[in-house]
Amino acid sequence: MITRVALIFWVVPLALYTSWFVLSANDVNFGSIYLSRQMHDLVMQTYANLLGLDPDIIPALLIRAVIWDAVVVLCIVAFRRRERIRAWWNERRRLRLAAKVDLPASEPTAASLALPQQGDPVERAL
Repeated sequence: MITRVALIFWVVPLALYTSWFVLSANDVNFGSIYLSRQMHDLVMQTYANLLGLDPDIIPALLIRAVIWDAVVVLCIVAFRRRERIRAWWNERRRLRLAAKVDLPASEPTAASLALPQQGDPVERAL
């Protein structure tokens, strides 16, 4: 339950920020000043002034931060569910090995696929 809540508190702000960033960068503002390109440039300039960086490299830094953050969060979730993941992996491996054992040694030949003829033992048994 705590993991689910933590994921929600991580995903929702990230989704809202990403939505704002994409819409404002492409000037899809729906008549709102908050989604305008001017607001986008102002926010990126503010970030750049606070960090002492060029505003053009801020989006790349944000993307790298989001990717790193996602890796950390997914590692935490995988660690918390490691028993289920291990059970799934072992079942998958067991099924794969069982499928290899059940496979025939060679491909079926035309002779093995032919229908029985009149004089075959199967026909005489009926």
